[in-house]
Amino acid sequence: MASSDIEALFERVLSPGGRTLGTALVDYDAAERVVTLAFVAQPEFTNILGAVHGGYVAAMLDETAGMAAKLSLPLDKAVPTLDFNTTFLAPAPTGRLLGRGRVLRLGRRTAFMEALLTTEEEKVLARMTVTALVTDVG
Repeated sequence: MASSDIEALFERVLSPGGRTLGTALVDYDAAERVVTLAFVAQPEFTNILGAVHGGYVAAMLDETAGMAAKLSLPLDKAVPTLDFNTTFLAPAPTGRLLGRGRVLRLGRRTAFMEALLTTEEEKVLARMTVTALVTDVG
């Protein structure tokens, strides 16, 4: 699929929540089912200590993992999250953050993904594993 086709697909499947996070497509490898997204962590996303609140970090990771699967599926399919596990490794700063997600297994009814959130300098901030339901959009 051409780069412009992937970008158009990304815009079509990006959730309203993903748009709130300032999500942009950086790269997608269809053969490997790996996506890289950029997020803009706003000052309004921070906790009392000045780091990005864990809920926003989890949302960025969930969006990344889900996007790796969504870009691998037909438009009539969705991958709502059934379960995720997040490990926070370092405080996330405001500004541009990168999510790298990949599909571990994509079945007819279940998908398994993982994602990392990093700084632009590739410092790992958090890791998530995700189980999702593969379902029809309806």
